[in-house]
Amino acid sequence: PSTVLNFKTAGSERMRIDGSTGHVGIGTSALTSLGTLVVQQSADSKGIALVDSAAANTFFIENEGDEVKFRVNTTSPITFAHNTTEAMRIDSDGKVGLNVSTITDQLEINGGASYPHIRLRSSVNTSRYMRMGMTDATTSTIEANGPSTVLNFKTAGSERVRIDSAGRVGVGC
Repeated sequence: PSTVLNFKTAGSERMRIDGSTGHVGIGTSALTSLGTLVVQQSADSKGIALVDSAAANTFFIENEGDEVKFRVNTTSPITFAHNTTEAMRIDSDGKVGLNVSTITDQLEINGGASYPHIRLRSSVNTSRYMRMGMTDATTSTIEANGPSTVLNFKTAGSERVRIDSAGRVGVGC
């Protein structure tokens, strides 16, 4: 039989630790398949709060209806790291940076020693894609890849320039 350590206040269970799995439940006793740490929100709670030692900065993980929110209570950015190297940051203005700590534009990508590209593709046909980026220090590229692929340039919803897969350019198409 499994040993369970229960924590109660006012006669109600608030937390449990399952002795056989080590799983922890806060606000719930259903630990079977939900995860190693399960926090069941009540109507007056907002999820998980991670607070620094000075209680000045708090990071929240919240479940609100059909949304999961990650937020901070300051203007500090939310950062994602691999080991100790920062890989992505979302600043307080909603700007996103990949491998960059000072973000100038809404989305900024630093390719490091290589030159970055952004690739847009369909999960249905992965041989066709659009890619934008830098080929080297002086060349930028917009690429439409795939057989019989066309690159269109539009303004006000109308096609103005077309480049077909043979390299022919049409203006005012």
